[in-house]
Amino acid sequence: MATTNMTDLGPVAENQIIRIVVLLSSLSGDKRDEARRALEVEEGAPSAPDAGALRRLHGASDESFAAVVRFASAHGLRVEGRRELPADVTLSGTAQDMRRAFGVELRRVSDGDGQYLAPRGEIRLPPEFADYVVGILGLDTRPVARSLHKLSAGGAPAPGDTLLSFDSLEVRRARFTALDLAKLYNFPQGLDGSGQKVGIILPGGGLPLKVLDRYFDRLGLKVPKIEIIEVDGAKNEPSSLEEIRDFIVQVGLGRPSRPSSAEERSRRAAAETIEASWDMRFTMEIMMDVEILGAVANGAEIRVYRTPEDVKGIYNAIMQAVDDGVTILSNSWGAAEGDLVGWRNKIERALEFAVGEKGVTVLFASGDRGSTPSGFEEDETKLQPCYPASSPWVVACGGTAIELARNRLQAEVVWNERAMGQHLASSGGFSHYFKRPSWQTGVKNRMRGVPDISANAAVKSGVWLWFGEVSATSFGTSAAVQLLAGLTARIYQGLGFSVPLLNAVLYRPEVREAMRPITEGDNHIRRDVDAYKASAGWNACTGLGRPDGERLLKALQDHFKATRG
Repeated sequence: MATTNMTDLGPVAENQIIRIVVLLSSLSGDKRDEARRALEVEEGAPSAPDAGALRRLHGASDESFAAVVRFASAHGLRVEGRRELPADVTLSGTAQDMRRAFGVELRRVSDGDGQYLAPRGEIRLPPEFADYVVGILGLDTRPVARSLHKLSAGGAPAPGDTLLSFDSLEVRRARFTALDLAKLYNFPQGLDGSGQKVGIILPGGGLPLKVLDRYFDRLGLKVPKIEIIEVDGAKNEPSSLEEIRDFIVQVGLGRPSRPSSAEERSRRAAAETIEASWDMRFTMEIMMDVEILGAVANGAEIRVYRTPEDVKGIYNAIMQAVDDGVTILSNSWGAAEGDLVGWRNKIERALEFAVGEKGVTVLFASGDRGSTPSGFEEDETKLQPCYPASSPWVVACGGTAIELARNRLQAEVVWNERAMGQHLASSGGFSHYFKRPSWQTGVKNRMRGVPDISANAAVKSGVWLWFGEVSATSFGTSAAVQLLAGLTARIYQGLGFSVPLLNAVLYRPEVREAMRPITEGDNHIRRDVDAYKASAGWNACTGLGRPDGERLLKALQDHFKATRG
């Protein structure tokens, strides 16, 4: 796994309790790839993957479970639980016990935002079940889920930056809102997502529920049903609203709800060089996510899974969401594929099960850094998409920019702008790890293309948000994915059912007619690196384009009427 510069803080205390999850399969390593290929949905027949293949891949024999239990007992580890499908066993023990059991030294490391575990050495496994272990989660707790926004409070606007004029957003009675955008996009009327459970995985910070009252009241809506579920010991701990207000004002994304005092202005000036912590970014992220999603799918139940940002936390959050019966899982974080080496197969296991076995629709933001989304210097010139957006099990959501005139949509292009001292653009490209699924027609590459669909992500056409003490403007594919999740909730309500492997249906000729192709723009943000251009049909900036809500609902109704007789 590629990581940011970490400071080694020394060995973990020998008596520190560590909890791990051992992932099992009934198939040995050389057979698992064959089983994955068997999951592929054939072109022309989009449907749920073969259940038998999924169970062979993700199940485990009684002997495998028994071998893990014997291993745990021999090394002083406690068995805390087991899951039959996907098969895993949760173990706990001291750091000393873990070192003796697996042959690795556990170190404490820090990136300035938090402290994590990092193993040193190769994990040893007993031969009686080594071939059937997919992975061990919990010995390495370094972050794999990061906010896709890379904002700096010290970033000064550059020539050509979008500079927001908030007076222009105070058009007549209210600012441009998520409901206005849904109307422009022709979202199905008379539907609000009722009956749908939409999950959001939150790997940092927290959601301050009380600030939502004013936002939804301003839109003339009730506060949707929201539940926060804490996973793996993570706590819902929002960052200070005062600090968020100061940060948002500094980067030029919003303005305070009241005039600032001299003391407040002085404090902000002193804080201009302070970077937003990951917890602050995720706190801002989840407020935006819930406000956009909750506005356009006000009748849906929203479940926020506050989890650690390591792979065990992400895995367990997905499993918890599946157990809770979510129909849609919509997420606004990720990293460049090259930055997650060694972890993709663990997260992919959870996605395969959630989508393939349980029929959950999973959406991920494609990213905000154009064709080169890496956060690590050695990979910044490498063309690559973000993961998990690049997973074939995921509906990857890119970004557009809209132009309005007289409250009408005049044009829509690839999102690519300078704003807040950053160059931002819709991330997309071709996977280095996943082959193009047979259902992804129109993609002239042998690898999985990203994104699939897109929606408004530009700062200049962002919608109004409320962060407790400051009004702000949405932006990024993080905003686009929640808008599209809200559309999906409305459509599933209208259909009366959710769609297994939605991607395979979206690429059907009769369904993709409901997309508005984006044919202008590119996602080029670095002169020394190539990028992708918009074009008719699918492209690696905005995918199939932006859905027309009413047309998409009608196309899906017609499709399933024809296929189901």
